[in-house]
Amino acid sequence: MKKKRTVASQAAARGPLPELPKALLDELVKGPMTPAQVQDLMLAF
Repeated sequence: MKKKRTVASQAAARGPLPELPKALLDELVKGPMTPAQVQDLMLAF
């Protein structure tokens, strides 16, 4: 039987995320964002 991996263990296996430049974040983020909005933004890349 396959063992299910948790989201955290899957993320850890991928390694650290690249750091986004502050200028890019300033251009993409125009105010307060919900966690869902942040996820949608990051998945667009």
